[in-house]
Amino acid sequence: MRAFVASVLCFAACLLLSACSSGPRTVKVTGKVTNKGKPLNGGQGGVTLVFHSDTEKGNRYPADPPDPATGAYEVAKIPEGKYRVEIQVMSANPTAQTQKINQQFTPDSTPIVREVKGDITIDIDVAKPQG
Repeated sequence: MRAFVASVLCFAACLLLSACSSGPRTVKVTGKVTNKGKPLNGGQGGVTLVFHSDTEKGNRYPADPPDPATGAYEVAKIPEGKYRVEIQVMSANPTAQTQKINQQFTPDSTPIVREVKGDITIDIDVAKPQG
């Protein structure tokens, strides 16, 4: 009888520990970042996308650099939740357009706020962002 009770308690402890250590579910975000349907390209400086957690301040998840030919990007492991998407165009010779993009898509001013739940595709066109 003692062996049975001990094994039940051990099993219950294992379940409790596994439930406590699982943490939030991580998923993958993929998509394209474009400007009027064409890949957003920062030239040699490139483009950066960063997903900022709207619920856990300070948590940020950078995307892999977008492909200059297609605009495709990926964030491989990101916890489910609500995110503000920052976009910055890095250029040695910024144009008025790249400066506008850099000002419009800061973590505090970006109009792009998305709920990430499950693996998801988020396509972004900076010419017509939708919050």
